[in-house]
Amino acid sequence: RFRLMGLALVLLTFVAYAWLDRRKEVFGRDGRGFRLGPIDVGLLLALPLYALFVGNGLWLTSGDNIPTMALGPLLLKKQTIDLSSVPNYQRRPLHYSATRVGDRILPVYPLGTALLSVPHVAITELTLDEPDDRVLAPRRDKHLAALLTVGSAILLFLGVRRHHGELPGLATAGVFALATTVLSAASQALWSITGELFLLAIALYVLLTRDDSVPRAMLAGLAAGAAFACRPTAVVVGGAMGILLWRRWRELLAYGAGMVASMGATLLALQHIYGHPLGAYGLVNQGRWGSRVLEGLAGGLVSPSRGLLLFFPYLLLIPLGLPALRAEPRLRRTFVAAAAASLGIFLVVSGYDEWWGGESIGPRLMTEAAPFLALLVLPLFRRWPTLGRARWGLALALALAVATQLLSTYTTRGYDWNARLDLHSPPLRWSVGQSQLLALWCPSCVFPPPEP
Repeated sequence: RFRLMGLALVLLTFVAYAWLDRRKEVFGRDGRGFRLGPIDVGLLLALPLYALFVGNGLWLTSGDNIPTMALGPLLLKKQTIDLSSVPNYQRRPLHYSATRVGDRILPVYPLGTALLSVPHVAITELTLDEPDDRVLAPRRDKHLAALLTVGSAILLFLGVRRHHGELPGLATAGVFALATTVLSAASQALWSITGELFLLAIALYVLLTRDDSVPRAMLAGLAAGAAFACRPTAVVVGGAMGILLWRRWRELLAYGAGMVASMGATLLALQHIYGHPLGAYGLVNQGRWGSRVLEGLAGGLVSPSRGLLLFFPYLLLIPLGLPALRAEPRLRRTFVAAAAASLGIFLVVSGYDEWWGGESIGPRLMTEAAPFLALLVLPLFRRWPTLGRARWGLALALALAVATQLLSTYTTRGYDWNARLDLHSPPLRWSVGQSQLLALWCPSCVFPPPEP
């Protein structure tokens, strides 16, 4: 149900559009040279998205993220990543999100997002006299996730609008933030993908806004390489983003050098700490690849509980935007890079033995491809006036995707489904009548109420 912050979202949206309409230029005939100012961006993107992300009053997280929430304070106060002093790791057996390395208890999952949280932790520690970590930690975790995701959406908008206009930029940022699992996962807690998406958004912003700057290309590479510290699969999307610099060899080399430098620093640090260049993440995932590839490929597309095409039906309409690529070489290059990144992550996820992502909501493992899924829809927004009746189909498909994400975020139906059913059961991954998607829309269809 929508709580107070949900109402605030609606009010802020009305204020935002009233402000924009008052300016006239964006919807009038003189909109070609129009640029949203900082206040406009705040009203149209930052405030409504932040209100939406935190307005559900729920903390939608996972045991995967316990170390990330604990590491910020540990790094700030004790300059260590040893979790031995954290109550969650003083029990036996040891929680699955940590592992023993020598006499230390260290996180299993990547460290990058936790490192990004340290400044926010420092600010909250300074502004509160005696913070109660049991209350503060979950709130801090959720609010920082929302802030980082808002920042990612704004950076994507600013990157797209540079060459493609305000409304296509807003629409692309909207798809990213509302019509992908960014809404139900990355914005709700500090997952590893939350920090990764923020760093990838920095790299995308730099690459989409300038064509001829070697220092900026290196900065983009450093950001893309730093995303590797949040999630090793970032190397796939980082490599695909190099397509944006195709045939600009000096910038491409600078981008590659920056990416290799930050990735190399991460690999060396993890080798020193864990004795493995991918840290504990590499150790625990050995031997968990390649045994269900065909099932993963099919399931990632059409599984009733995880399928991209069912949760994001607008992807089926991407071919309608292809005519726009012929007339715009820059848009064509962006589309190819987005397609390569999306396909790369899809193949990686499909090759993982647990391609369904455990107790996820929808295709959560594809979240790191979210900005690129949104960019795949950009050609449709660019040729919006010429789509004719297909505009209604696109609007409906986007509305369905957004509604599914809102149900995933503003209700606990997805988590209730996870708790009551075992997705490790192969038939369940393909069941329509007991699917998670059906449970989100009609929980009584999956779990009929008990007879009186």
